Amino acid sequence: MRHLGITDQVFTKWKYENSKSYLKYMDEISDYLNVTVDYLMNGTENGTEYPQEDVELLNLIHELSGPKKKLVRNIIIELSSI
Repeated sequence: MRHLGITDQVFTKWKYENSKSYLKYMDEISDYLNVTVDYLMNGTENGTEYPQEDVELLNLIHELSGPKKKLVRNIIIELSSI
């Protein structure tokens, strides 16, 4: 998320709840992850709660570099067509 001006240090502060400065980035972060702000804040989208394993998978994918994300996306697309 460096293109948003978010450093690793800032992200670590968010992770350990030492800062709430992420609130001003919620729209940009949700756009980057292609999820709603509601999902980021509550783990739900339009009142729909996602299974924990789905949330964990999304978090793992988020940590990947761009090329690896693309590879995972292609694998998921391929698997869904089987």
